[in-house]
Amino acid sequence: MMQRPHRQQVYTILRASYSGHYRRMLPPLLETLAFRTTSAVAQPIITALERLKAQRDSRQPYWAVDGSLPINGVIPPQWLDLVVEPDGKGGMRVNRMHYEISALHALREALRCKAIWVVGAQRFRNPDADLPQDFEARRPQSYAALQQPERAEDFTAGLQQTMEAALTQ
Repeated sequence: MMQRPHRQQVYTILRASYSGHYRRMLPPLLETLAFRTTSAVAQPIITALERLKAQRDSRQPYWAVDGSLPINGVIPPQWLDLVVEPDGKGGMRVNRMHYEISALHALREALRCKAIWVVGAQRFRNPDADLPQDFEARRPQSYAALQQPERAEDFTAGLQQTMEAALTQ
């Protein structure tokens, strides 16, 4: 019961910061940076960013819930009731500013785990660039140097044994 008002208070402060200052930077940011992904899980975020870029000059405060706007993978479940709201006619609509905040939050998380990268960036570069160019040809030697098994199943089995041993101690 206490969590909901606190969550709304935090979101209200976040919204005030975004609407008062950061929102002005969104169009130039989206115009300057090119975001990419090969992950199907992160694709809704890329689609959301493309929509924000395409609608940058629009002053429309709400968008229709018509299936063209990705919801899953962009809006955190705990914010869903703040972003998608009743329209007064029995339907639902998306609060544009809240959607922008959600999309930027999702982008931040995807950048942190390299599910999305920025073209031309160093820190947030394509994660495939982190692998040696000859990785596939030298895969056995690379795993041996790291003292790790090549098969994921062997790795997780070893990890599971280590964790079980720690729990029994």
